[in-house]
Amino acid sequence: MSQKLSHEAVDWFVLNESGAAEEAELAHSWEQWCGEPGNRAEYVSLLQMAQDLCASPPPFPVNGKELLKDFAAEEGDVGVSRTVKLVSVS
Repeated sequence: MSQKLSHEAVDWFVLNESGAAEEAELAHSWEQWCGEPGNRAEYVSLLQMAQDLCASPPPFPVNGKELLKDFAAEEGDVGVSRTVKLVSVS
């Protein structure tokens, strides 16, 4: 697997997930890219990895207070002021 092929597979994954690849010109390019030997297999491998990541639990339990504490510590390190809104995910 070449580095170029990997970047192309990721680019196509992002385009397809965003819905941008539905445009006629991109759809034609997509068909050409998928027709190349190895590209489809690489893309399927990337899809499987994305599904596995989405199905995986977080590496450790996190609550909002821990996130704010971590964020505040990081903010002090980089000297950038940011606003954070925590959203509950169930």
